[in-house]
Amino acid sequence: MRAHDPRCDDEPLVRLDELPVLQDIERAAGQCFRDIGMPETAEDEPLPLGELTRYHHTGPAWVASDGVDEPVAYLIVDRVDGNLHVEQVSVHPDSARHGLGCPLLDHLAGHAASVAVPAPTLATFARAASNAAWRSHDMQNTRLDGT
Repeated sequence: MRAHDPRCDDEPLVRLDELPVLQDIERAAGQCFRDIGMPETAEDEPLPLGELTRYHHTGPAWVASDGVDEPVAYLIVDRVDGNLHVEQVSVHPDSARHGLGCPLLDHLAGHAASVAVPAPTLATFARAASNAAWRSHDMQNTRLDGT
C-alpha cells in the first residue's frame, strides 16, 4: 500500500527524510482552526524534528501518500494506559476530503487488534467539523473543547 493508503507494517512506517514534510502537513492542516475562531491552535508549532524522529524509531507512525509517494497525511501514536493514543493525525488541506485520514485510523484499529490493545483513543476539538470523521471511528474519544 503506497499511494493513498497507509504504508504496510513491513515497509518503513515514516522515512527520516519525510519528517520535515510531516511538519509542513501539520502547519498547513492547523490553519483550518483559524477559520473556526481558534487562532491559538492554528499558530501551534508542529512537533519538533527530534520528537518526530522518536516516532520514526519507536512508532507507530504511518503516512498516506499521494500518487508520487509524497506524504500528504500522517498519524502518530503513543501508548497511554495500555491503549494506543492518537498523538497527532493531520491531513494537508490540499488533500483533505479525499478519504486519506480515515484509512490511517482504520490501519491503527487493525494494528491495535493485532497487538491486543483494548481500544485506540483520540482527543479532538468537537467544534472543528473536520474532526467529525475521526469521531466516527470506534475509539474512545475525549473532546477537548467540552462539547
